Amino acid sequence: MAEDNWYSNGNNNWNATNAWNTQADGGGTALSDPDADAHVIIQGNDTITVTAAIGNTIKSLTIDSGSDLDGHASHIIETTAEGTASFGSEHYAVKINGTTDSNVNLTVGGTFDTRLDLDGTMGNLILKGSGEKEFRGTPTIGGNVTIQDSCDATCAGAVQINGNLTITSGSYDTTGSNHALTVTGDVTIDASGTLTCNSSAVSVDSITISANGTLDAPDASGSLTLNGTLSAWSFQNNSTNFNHNNGTVTQTNAGHIKSVNANPFYNFIMNSSSSDSHEASFRASTGTDVVIAAGDVTVTRGVLRLNTTSDNASMGSLTIGSTGTYQASSGTTTLDGKHAGSGTSFLNSGTFTHNNGKVKITYAAASTQLTSAAFYDLEIATGTVSYIVKLYHGTAVDIYNNLTLTSGVLDMYVADDLIDIHGLTNIASGARCWYSANSNTNMITHHGLVTNHGIFYINDGTTVKLNGGLRQLGTLTIS
Repeated sequence: MAEDNWYSNGNNNWNATNAWNTQADGGGTALSDPDADAHVIIQGNDTITVTAAIGNTIKSLTIDSGSDLDGHASHIIETTAEGTASFGSEHYAVKINGTTDSNVNLTVGGTFDTRLDLDGTMGNLILKGSGEKEFRGTPTIGGNVTIQDSCDATCAGAVQINGNLTITSGSYDTTGSNHALTVTGDVTIDASGTLTCNSSAVSVDSITISANGTLDAPDASGSLTLNGTLSAWSFQNNSTNFNHNNGTVTQTNAGHIKSVNANPFYNFIMNSSSSDSHEASFRASTGTDVVIAAGDVTVTRGVLRLNTTSDNASMGSLTIGSTGTYQASSGTTTLDGKHAGSGTSFLNSGTFTHNNGKVKITYAAASTQLTSAAFYDLEIATGTVSYIVKLYHGTAVDIYNNLTLTSGVLDMYVADDLIDIHGLTNIASGARCWYSANSNTNMITHHGLVTNHGIFYINDGTTVKLNGGLRQLGTLTIS
């Protein structure tokens, strides 16, 4: 049959005899079982029910307000064209102003740009072919969405998918209007797939990026929130095509995260929605070095840890909130930045479990502060004497093992903090220890040997306890 409109003709099964008509008023030719040239229009408060396999595609699908389509979980309806001024709904491959049930599964194909207006109770959706498939309005899609071939999906408003989003190939773009994307299930980006988030608020259960898959994460004006896991993973990155765009990723549940050091997160927040013991557990994609984030890491609630407890971690700055825990590895945690708000590279208001590991400070762009009651090993290696790393807690700071000044300057933030270094103190050539020498008397105690190849300051008239002695090979300044 030639291309034509197929109007529903009362409440019928999809493939029932005379269930359709060439005219909306039923006065035209009676039709049975829409063929590949049919622009299907369910209208007039009719209910159409799919009870058997649909043996062919159709051109387009329209469900008018007040009308209903009840599907079958095993039988997919596939469109291959869009409506025109004469047939179907102009510019739409699918337009649902009425209702559907969760068994209505749709495939939208074709090699053209088209629009989709979808109902929230529908089931699964497959977008394939080529051209741009645009979600209109603010749809809530009840099932899974799969994007295939070279299809490019876009949106004209916020989109919610109450299932999984799989980009096998092609793309999904929240557009320059930065429309929100919510996926209550998991997002999978395969090798030829791309998800572009612009400045949108994106909320998902988990994300898996296959090798060569691309995720352009939301920038600093947007957000990316991980609320669950897929096979224990909240974020599994197997690709070098993850672009953080200076944005922030927030994890709200327990889950593992695979980090690719060449393109890590920018900012990361662990903030469990329900438990102080939920763990964000980071794993290296290769090797033993794990980049948690290039910028700021904040543990508001829950636990941040490495899956392999001997690996090394690095990040810009680390802030541990009152209900947060950082479980350091027995390796090295390197901090190469400073939080713009607090002015600290390390701020501990919660629980820091050192696990006999080292904290190493390499930030060299300005002076910074370390606010914590305790460290195990602490190394200052900023490479510059132009700026100062300052210790602070408010009462006392303990370094339970060794203090190493490889390069840079270390000082106290206030004069009346007790500072105890229980192990060795090693000051390399060019490094400076207790830069301003402004401590009150009996505030600083070195329990182990101090070996000085650089500059060691003692405030004149005060006492710095050197219980393990001083090996003086550099400059000792008393002023």
